[in-house]
Amino acid sequence: MEQQHQKFLLLGICFATFAATTNNAFAESDANITLYGTVDYGYAIRFNKNKKIDDSNEFSKTNSRLNGGQSDSNKIGIRGSENFGNGNKAVFVLEREFLLDTGSEDGWTQTFVGIENEKLGSVFGGYMDSLHYSLISELDPFKAGTVGNYANVRGDIYDGIFHISSVKNSLIYISPNVANFTFSAMYSNNMDDEDSPTKNNTNDNFYNLAVNYEGEKFTFGASYHYINFGNKQNEFLENSNTKNLHNFTLGGAYEFDNELKISAFVAYDKLNFKKNSPQISNSKNIALTHIMLGAEKPSGRHNIKGSLNYSHNKKSQFGKAWQIAVGYDYNFSKRTNFYAAYSYIKNNNARAVATHDFQNEGGIYQQGLQFGIKHNF
Repeated sequence: MEQQHQKFLLLGICFATFAATTNNAFAESDANITLYGTVDYGYAIRFNKNKKIDDSNEFSKTNSRLNGGQSDSNKIGIRGSENFGNGNKAVFVLEREFLLDTGSEDGWTQTFVGIENEKLGSVFGGYMDSLHYSLISELDPFKAGTVGNYANVRGDIYDGIFHISSVKNSLIYISPNVANFTFSAMYSNNMDDEDSPTKNNTNDNFYNLAVNYEGEKFTFGASYHYINFGNKQNEFLENSNTKNLHNFTLGGAYEFDNELKISAFVAYDKLNFKKNSPQISNSKNIALTHIMLGAEKPSGRHNIKGSLNYSHNKKSQFGKAWQIAVGYDYNFSKRTNFYAAYSYIKNNNARAVATHDFQNEGGIYQQGLQFGIKHNF
């Protein structure tokens, strides 16, 4: 109870400080609302080399279809802000995805509200991208989209428990920019919902700290996040009692004078189980290392990119996986572009890395090809 009171006290002090910087009397405010979104549609094809596990489970060799949301999710959003003086601004975002293939809705992707202050920083609350995801998705030349994105390799083990992209019921603080550095902290005391990989009614406590540097040519970021599962049973890990997860991520990018951009990140995860838990395949804990190297070169309306992803688990039952990807964009305008992407994946041992989207299973080898058109508004 004492820790809970300390959290409420800290939050109260933070908002009281923001309030103290405003005028006592109401002032005329400057408000604006922006409607934005993305529409993306194209074609995808997969080529698999079969990996037969048992008589009831054979992976298909080839599948293809017209497909929406390949390069970026189809979404529509409203972004609003109100400048109410003395360097204070209220901000909100309401963003919802939809399936262009069928016209049906696909859930909320970001919903948050908060206050920005020029001297003290920003505080937001709601459903937001994790600091970890914000760091590595920007370093990925494919921006976490198409068959070339890094998440194919990083998110394949047990429903993406190592790939935390968005966090519900969360609170985030972002410091002001000081000498090109910013510090961020994120917290959630209830990540659970019907899609959670863990089951029972206790809460997941999520903590995420990050520091970022953004210079003229060089950017760098470091992130640490920790999840306390409360010894919950994980249905994807043979109902083992998961205890906690630690992640350390370092990454950066450098842009040369000719606009060639080189990027890289390394992420290390450690998933710990409760003692005497019925751990999967008699393993004690799971340690996963992911390395990404990327390059991107724009030239007029053209943009060429590529990446190499490698994932390794020291426990032989999870093995390792490689992904090599190349892509091309042609920009018709600042808002509309044609894109094409190709990836080649190789799995070792029991890994089943696959190019993500439409119910696609992984084989020993897999190739994916996509092309389409994306428009931002």
